[in-house]
Amino acid sequence: MKRVKLKLVERLQTGYHRPGYKFSSNRALAQRYGICYQTANRLIDELTREGYLHRIPSSGTYVAGLEQPPQGVILSFNSHIREDNFGGLLLHCLQERLAKEGIPYRHVRGSAFKSYYKGQYSIIWGQRYDLRDLSSHLQYSLIVDEELESGVNSVFTDRVAIDHYSMGQKCGHLLMKKGAKHVAMLAGRKSTFATTRALKGFQEVFPDAEILYQKDWGYNEAKESARSLHNKKLDGCFAIGDEGAKALQEEFGSKFPITSTGDERSLSALNVEGVCIPWSKVVDEIIRLYRIRSNADATPGYRSKVKPSRVLKVS
Repeated sequence: MKRVKLKLVERLQTGYHRPGYKFSSNRALAQRYGICYQTANRLIDELTREGYLHRIPSSGTYVAGLEQPPQGVILSFNSHIREDNFGGLLLHCLQERLAKEGIPYRHVRGSAFKSYYKGQYSIIWGQRYDLRDLSSHLQYSLIVDEELESGVNSVFTDRVAIDHYSMGQKCGHLLMKKGAKHVAMLAGRKSTFATTRALKGFQEVFPDAEILYQKDWGYNEAKESARSLHNKKLDGCFAIGDEGAKALQEEFGSKFPITSTGDERSLSALNVEGVCIPWSKVVDEIIRLYRIRSNADATPGYRSKVKPSRVLKVS
């Protein structure tokens, strides 16, 4: 077995098997080198653990590992980020942490993720992307807070997402404790990952809640929706994002039961109860995955869910 392994490692290191291409099956290795199927399987497992191969989910095939692990980060964010929105706050937290850790980084903006930088780990937020394109470059990247399909095309793409489902559910329970029965929800932009998951969690508590979507996450859109609820017989509202909470509070007053997800400082300033976005946990997880990749870990597509821990309550 040792002789065969050394031969395979030599082939991988000299480029006989190119990164990204299908590797020999257990049966083919057994026939080629005159070993049993079980021995071939153990060889494949060892080479995978040592980073020479990738195990492709759901396909049973293997792909030769990458030659160069990332030694820096590209922060690839949507052009429309603001200092006080999700993208802007996440970017600020990441930049602070990367500088503190001594990890080199660059920040690029655009509506779509267009190109890789060799030897860099791309962290993508709020941009259009094509998983087939991400996998074809044979470089690792990380998608933040988006739904990510499984399969061959996601082998080189990691993901860190917030558990918006539990955030919506917790906000529902906060309203229930206030005695609310007839409620509405300002859900933000339809079909986004945050909206879809938070809505599902909230509806576990209030299945008959009235749902209002907005074209954007801004205050003006939220204000228009809040105004449309004014004459309805409601005894509580939930908003995704602190802009929605602000709009509801201005429309209904500070005594009206409101819960929200959002940035802790913004919710505190409004004196609104809610579930805070766990910025430090999100950044910790992103840095952890970068460290793993920079150490030449070849495990296919990590999937990480960050649970919120801070529930903001007001007197």
